[in-house]
Amino acid sequence: EKIKIPEEKSEEIKHQTLKTPICVVLGHPDAGKPSFLDALRGTQVQAKEAGRITQIISGTNIMKSEIECYFEKFKANKSFNITIPGILLIDTPGHESFVSLWKLGSNLCDIAILIVDIVKGPQQTTIDSLKLLQESETPFIIALNKIDTIYKWKSTLDCPFTISKKNQSENTLNHFDKLVQQNFIQFANAGVNAKLYTELKSFKDWNPMVPISAKTKEGFSDLIAVLVKMSEKVLDYVDEKEEAKGIVIEKYDDVQGVGSAIDIILTHGKLKVY
Repeated sequence: EKIKIPEEKSEEIKHQTLKTPICVVLGHPDAGKPSFLDALRGTQVQAKEAGRITQIISGTNIMKSEIECYFEKFKANKSFNITIPGILLIDTPGHESFVSLWKLGSNLCDIAILIVDIVKGPQQTTIDSLKLLQESETPFIIALNKIDTIYKWKSTLDCPFTISKKNQSENTLNHFDKLVQQNFIQFANAGVNAKLYTELKSFKDWNPMVPISAKTKEGFSDLIAVLVKMSEKVLDYVDEKEEAKGIVIEKYDDVQGVGSAIDIILTHGKLKVY
């Protein structure tokens, strides 16, 4: 079965290289943001965090070859040309006391993923995140996490949501639909037009909701596919002649064998390597 994704870019994209999208990941502390990133990069960072709350901003780079693997699972059209070289995910702290770092993340990103517990819906920290994204006019995807916790949900590891949904009973699907409607209303009350991505013909006036499970990785391929498609709409093309510009994320004073070092996200131009 072929799954179509809304496309709005012209044919010229197939022959040019877009910049790597910088995607910030936001979410309430217990919505599963650290687990989502752990599953995506195959690490166990969450277990190491004090109180299981991320304390620093860090980055995760998804290479083009990995994106292609997700698209293969998603069964997207084989003729689709992935024009971005990868995706840089910026993990921002998930506690209210780190709102200042959120602002840094929102200002530097091209697009965002907002992790929401599908059962609990948008909580206060989620609303705070929404305000930041709206102020910075950052397009975002709503990842409805924890679908595996829905009553009698039959999980399949690494399965696209569109396929996993077909494996569920009528009662489970009814419960799922009620939760989606509940989230739709709560986001509408917060001034956000949100709808399941499978029901969208265009991303222009709606924020897509993509059901996922950070535990089973269900829906991950759907999320990456939507992220790629939305990124293509907002990105500029690579111009290596531009003056190099970037944002300093972290500074390290005593790196063994190196000395002082900094983490920088390059937003324009190209760095010279000597």
